[in-house]
Amino acid sequence: NAQWQQRIVEPSFNTGLVYHPDNTDTLRLTAARGVQLPSLLEFGALQFAMPGLVYTGSPTIAPTIITNYELDWDHQIDSLNTTLRGATFYQTSNDLQTVTSGELFPLPSGTLLNTSANVGNSEEFGIELSARGTLPGGWHWSLGYSPRLVRDHFLPDQISSQTGVDFQHTTPRHVVDLTAGWAGGKWEIDGAARFESTFDGLVAQPNATFIATRINSYLTLDARVAYHITDNLTFSVVGRGITMASQTQTSIGTVDRR
Repeated sequence: NAQWQQRIVEPSFNTGLVYHPDNTDTLRLTAARGVQLPSLLEFGALQFAMPGLVYTGSPTIAPTIITNYELDWDHQIDSLNTTLRGATFYQTSNDLQTVTSGELFPLPSGTLLNTSANVGNSEEFGIELSARGTLPGGWHWSLGYSPRLVRDHFLPDQISSQTGVDFQHTTPRHVVDLTAGWAGGKWEIDGAARFESTFDGLVAQPNATFIATRINSYLTLDARVAYHITDNLTFSVVGRGITMASQTQTSIGTVDRR
């Protein structure tokens, strides 16, 4: 029991430097460090056994450390009532945690022992490009595009079918967001479209493994109409995924129109 007397001390921070070279431009340089602590389950609070397999957490599991560096530029075009934004970031996640590791240890009884573990590292590089603005007559709009490249670096034998960890293939490479709306008097009308490129999703199996299923690229459309009855009371009708009755967006089933 003394092995479970653990103490974790890890610093985290979030800092940024903002520079305004003129009235229309803003530059930001940010750096952050986050700490994902192991759960009680991963530490060993739950232990269970099934024929041929025993599972327990591990007192030696380390926290996941996430660091992120980002450079942003905002540019205001006053003549067009438009703001442009560009950002690039680099993020690393070290000592990725998983409840079930890819390693199975044989016990003297012939039963296999499986534990939680740190399975490797991951890094992500991304760009965010966006624009937003207003038009005469109460119109407003925004457009955003975000390509991302993720690379996982797992330890030997720590395969995603056993660990359920796979950021490289479960993150869409391209995401596009578009919104447009109008407001006048007591009325508001808004629409939003989102596109995500093809990616994979992991599905847990009864034998404690995971399989990857392909989620094809999709486009979803949301809409909202609102009426301000008073300053403190608004009536609205919102539709999500209004173009089709159901759509595959995740690996565990379809998302219904709402």
